[in-house]
Amino acid sequence: MFLISHAWEDLLLITTVILAFRALKRSSPFPYHVLLWGILATLPVEAFSIVLAYRYHNNQWLLNLWGPLECLCVLLVFYSAAGHPVARRINKILLYLLPAGVILTFGIESSFFNMNLSGMQFYMFCELISTCVFLVDGLVRSEDHRFFQHPLSWTAVGIALHCLISALCYGMWKFVVEWPAKFYIAAMFMANGVYYIGMIITFIHLRKIDWRTSRINRSSPPSPPA
Repeated sequence: MFLISHAWEDLLLITTVILAFRALKRSSPFPYHVLLWGILATLPVEAFSIVLAYRYHNNQWLLNLWGPLECLCVLLVFYSAAGHPVARRINKILLYLLPAGVILTFGIESSFFNMNLSGMQFYMFCELISTCVFLVDGLVRSEDHRFFQHPLSWTAVGIALHCLISALCYGMWKFVVEWPAKFYIAAMFMANGVYYIGMIITFIHLRKIDWRTSRINRSSPPSPPA
Protein backbone atom coordinates (compact mmCIF):
# COMPACT_ATOMS: atom_id res chain seq x y z
CA MET A 1 0.00 0.00 0.00
CA PHE A 2 2.86 2.35 0.87
CA LEU A 3 4.60 1.59 -2.44
CA ILE A 4 1.36 2.08 -4.36
CA SER A 5 0.77 5.47 -2.72
CA HIS A 6 4.26 6.70 -3.60
CA ALA A 7 4.04 5.32 -7.14
CA TRP A 8 0.68 7.11 -7.57
CA GLU A 9 2.09 10.42 -6.36
CA ASP A 10 5.23 10.10 -8.50
CA LEU A 11 3.13 9.30 -11.59
CA LEU A 12 0.96 12.36 -11.04
CA LEU A 13 3.98 14.55 -10.31
CA ILE A 14 5.85 13.51 -13.47
CA THR A 15 2.68 13.88 -15.56
CA THR A 16 2.19 17.39 -14.18
CA VAL A 17 5.77 18.38 -15.03
CA ILE A 18 5.47 17.07 -18.60
CA LEU A 19 2.18 18.86 -19.21
CA ALA A 20 3.52 22.06 -17.65
CA PHE A 21 6.51 22.13 -20.00
CA ARG A 22 4.23 21.47 -22.98
CA ALA A 23 1.78 24.19 -21.98
CA LEU A 24 4.06 26.98 -20.77
CA LYS A 25 5.90 29.51 -22.88
CA ARG A 26 8.09 32.43 -21.93
CA SER A 27 5.11 34.72 -22.50
CA SER A 28 2.84 32.70 -20.16
CA PRO A 29 1.58 34.58 -17.08
CA PHE A 30 3.91 34.68 -14.08
CA PRO A 31 1.71 32.56 -11.71
CA TYR A 32 2.04 29.53 -14.00
CA HIS A 33 5.83 29.81 -13.96
CA VAL A 34 5.81 29.96 -10.15
CA LEU A 35 3.61 26.86 -10.12
CA LEU A 36 6.08 25.07 -12.40
CA TRP A 37 9.04 26.08 -10.20
CA GLY A 38 7.25 24.63 -7.19
CA ILE A 39 6.54 21.36 -9.01
CA LEU A 40 10.15 21.05 -10.18
CA ALA A 41 11.40 21.64 -6.63
CA THR A 42 9.04 18.89 -5.43
CA LEU A 43 10.74 16.25 -7.62
CA PRO A 44 14.04 15.97 -5.67
CA VAL A 45 12.24 16.46 -2.34
CA GLU A 46 9.88 13.59 -3.10
CA ALA A 47 12.72 11.32 -4.25
CA PHE A 48 14.85 12.07 -1.17
CA SER A 49 11.82 11.64 1.07
CA ILE A 50 11.23 8.11 -0.24
CA VAL A 51 14.89 7.19 0.32
CA LEU A 52 14.79 8.49 3.90
CA ALA A 53 11.52 6.69 4.61
CA TYR A 54 12.81 3.33 3.39
CA ARG A 55 16.39 3.49 4.61
CA TYR A 56 16.11 5.44 7.86
CA HIS A 57 12.34 5.19 8.53
CA ASN A 58 12.22 8.92 9.24
CA ASN A 59 11.68 11.65 6.66
CA GLN A 60 9.84 14.02 9.00
CA TRP A 61 12.66 16.56 9.22
CA LEU A 62 12.69 16.92 5.42
CA LEU A 63 8.92 17.44 5.36
CA ASN A 64 9.29 20.01 8.14
CA LEU A 65 11.72 21.95 5.94
CA TRP A 66 9.67 21.57 2.77
CA GLY A 67 6.29 22.50 4.31
CA PRO A 68 6.86 26.28 4.59
CA LEU A 69 8.55 26.43 1.16
CA GLU A 70 5.61 24.67 -0.47
CA CYS A 71 3.20 27.01 1.31
CA LEU A 72 5.22 30.02 0.14
CA CYS A 73 5.00 28.81 -3.45
CA VAL A 74 1.21 28.39 -3.24
CA LEU A 75 0.74 31.83 -1.70
CA LEU A 76 2.92 33.43 -4.39
CA VAL A 77 0.91 31.74 -7.15
CA PHE A 78 -2.42 33.07 -5.94
CA TYR A 79 -1.05 36.42 -4.82
CA SER A 80 0.32 37.11 -8.30
CA ALA A 81 -2.84 35.71 -9.97
CA ALA A 82 -5.30 37.72 -7.85
CA GLY A 83 -7.25 40.40 -9.69
CA HIS A 84 -9.11 42.26 -6.97
CA PRO A 85 -7.05 44.47 -4.62
CA VAL A 86 -8.69 42.87 -1.57
CA ALA A 87 -7.66 39.39 -2.75
CA ARG A 88 -4.08 40.57 -3.24
CA ARG A 89 -4.09 42.23 0.18
CA ILE A 90 -5.26 39.06 1.92
CA ASN A 91 -2.56 37.00 0.21
CA LYS A 92 0.04 39.63 1.09
CA ILE A 93 -0.98 39.39 4.76
CA LEU A 94 -0.61 35.59 4.59
CA LEU A 95 2.86 36.01 3.08
CA TYR A 96 3.84 38.33 5.93
CA LEU A 97 2.42 35.92 8.52
CA LEU A 98 4.23 32.89 7.10
CA PRO A 99 7.71 33.58 8.63
CA ALA A 100 6.16 34.34 12.02
CA GLY A 101 4.11 31.15 11.83
CA VAL A 102 7.19 29.08 10.94
CA ILE A 103 9.17 30.43 13.91
CA LEU A 104 6.25 30.02 16.32
CA THR A 105 5.32 26.48 15.29
CA PHE A 106 8.92 25.25 15.31
CA GLY A 107 9.24 26.72 18.81
CA ILE A 108 6.19 24.76 19.96
CA GLU A 109 7.41 21.37 18.74
CA SER A 110 9.80 19.48 21.00
CA SER A 111 11.97 17.90 18.29
CA PHE A 112 12.90 18.92 14.76
CA PHE A 113 12.94 15.24 13.73
CA ASN A 114 9.27 14.73 14.62
CA MET A 115 6.45 15.94 12.43
CA ASN A 116 5.70 19.62 13.04
CA LEU A 117 1.94 19.13 13.36
CA SER A 118 1.28 22.74 14.38
CA GLY A 119 3.27 23.92 11.39
CA MET A 120 1.51 21.61 8.96
CA GLN A 121 -1.90 22.79 10.17
CA PHE A 122 -0.79 26.42 9.87
CA TYR A 123 0.45 25.92 6.29
CA MET A 124 -2.74 24.12 5.30
CA PHE A 125 -4.82 26.90 6.83
CA CYS A 126 -2.90 29.58 4.89
CA GLU A 127 -3.18 27.66 1.62
CA LEU A 128 -6.89 27.03 2.17
CA ILE A 129 -7.59 30.73 2.74
CA SER A 130 -5.51 31.72 -0.29
CA THR A 131 -7.25 29.28 -2.64
CA CYS A 132 -10.74 30.14 -1.38
CA VAL A 133 -10.03 33.87 -1.78
CA PHE A 134 -8.85 33.23 -5.35
CA LEU A 135 -12.01 31.26 -6.18
CA VAL A 136 -14.26 33.99 -4.73
CA ASP A 137 -12.26 36.60 -6.63
CA GLY A 138 -12.79 34.63 -9.85
CA LEU A 139 -16.54 34.37 -9.24
CA VAL A 140 -16.82 38.11 -8.64
CA ARG A 141 -14.86 39.02 -11.77
CA SER A 142 -16.49 36.41 -14.02
CA GLU A 143 -19.36 37.66 -16.17
CA ASP A 144 -21.27 34.37 -16.01
CA HIS A 145 -20.10 33.59 -12.42
CA ARG A 146 -18.51 30.26 -13.28
CA PHE A 147 -15.98 28.66 -10.96
CA PHE A 148 -13.67 27.27 -13.62
CA GLN A 149 -13.41 30.11 -16.11
CA HIS A 150 -9.81 30.72 -15.02
CA PRO A 151 -7.45 27.72 -15.60
CA LEU A 152 -5.89 28.22 -12.14
CA SER A 153 -9.30 27.61 -10.56
CA TRP A 154 -8.73 23.86 -11.03
CA THR A 155 -5.45 24.10 -9.14
CA ALA A 156 -7.14 26.17 -6.42
CA VAL A 157 -9.89 23.56 -5.94
CA GLY A 158 -7.35 20.72 -5.90
CA ILE A 159 -5.17 22.43 -3.29
CA ALA A 160 -8.20 23.37 -1.19
CA LEU A 161 -9.42 19.75 -1.10
CA HIS A 162 -5.90 18.58 -0.34
CA CYS A 163 -5.71 21.02 2.58
CA LEU A 164 -9.05 19.88 3.99
CA ILE A 165 -8.09 16.19 3.92
CA SER A 166 -4.57 16.79 5.25
CA ALA A 167 -5.71 19.20 7.98
CA LEU A 168 -8.19 16.61 9.25
CA CYS A 169 -5.41 13.98 9.40
CA TYR A 170 -2.96 16.30 11.16
CA GLY A 171 -5.64 17.59 13.52
CA MET A 172 -6.51 14.05 14.59
CA TRP A 173 -2.92 12.79 14.51
CA LYS A 174 -3.06 11.22 17.99
CA PHE A 175 -5.92 9.05 16.79
CA VAL A 176 -4.54 8.51 13.28
CA VAL A 177 -1.31 6.90 14.56
CA GLU A 178 -3.41 4.32 16.40
CA TRP A 179 -5.37 3.38 13.28
CA PRO A 180 -4.13 0.85 10.72
CA ALA A 181 -1.60 2.49 8.40
CA LYS A 182 -3.77 1.76 5.37
CA PHE A 183 -6.34 4.39 6.45
CA TYR A 184 -3.74 7.17 6.63
CA ILE A 185 -2.17 6.06 3.35
CA ALA A 186 -5.60 6.03 1.69
CA ALA A 187 -6.27 9.58 2.94
CA MET A 188 -2.92 10.80 1.57
CA PHE A 189 -3.65 8.90 -1.65
CA MET A 190 -6.79 10.99 -2.12
CA ALA A 191 -5.19 14.23 -0.93
CA ASN A 192 -2.24 13.97 -3.30
CA GLY A 193 -4.55 12.86 -6.09
CA VAL A 194 -6.77 15.95 -6.01
CA TYR A 195 -3.68 18.15 -5.51
CA TYR A 196 -1.96 17.11 -8.72
CA ILE A 197 -5.06 16.36 -10.80
CA GLY A 198 -6.12 19.99 -10.31
CA MET A 199 -2.75 21.15 -11.66
CA ILE A 200 -2.92 18.69 -14.54
CA ILE A 201 -6.31 20.05 -15.63
CA THR A 202 -4.96 23.61 -15.28
CA PHE A 203 -2.08 22.99 -17.70
CA ILE A 204 -4.36 21.09 -20.12
CA HIS A 205 -6.72 24.09 -20.22
CA LEU A 206 -3.81 26.51 -20.58
CA ARG A 207 -2.53 24.55 -23.57
CA LYS A 208 -6.01 24.52 -25.13
CA ILE A 209 -6.33 28.28 -24.71
CA ASP A 210 -2.93 28.82 -26.33
CA TRP A 211 -3.83 26.45 -29.18
CA ARG A 212 -7.12 28.24 -29.84
CA THR A 213 -5.43 31.64 -29.77
CA SER A 214 -2.77 30.48 -32.23
CA ARG A 215 -5.43 29.01 -34.52
CA ILE A 216 -7.44 32.25 -34.50
CA ASN A 217 -4.32 34.27 -35.27
CA ARG A 218 -3.43 32.00 -38.18
CA SER A 219 -6.96 32.07 -39.62
CA SER A 220 -7.46 35.83 -39.32
CA PRO A 221 -6.86 37.70 -42.61
CA PRO A 222 -3.84 39.98 -42.82
CA SER A 223 -4.54 43.67 -42.30
CA PRO A 224 -4.57 45.74 -45.52
CA PRO A 225 -1.54 47.93 -46.18
CA ALA A 226 -1.84 51.53 -45.07
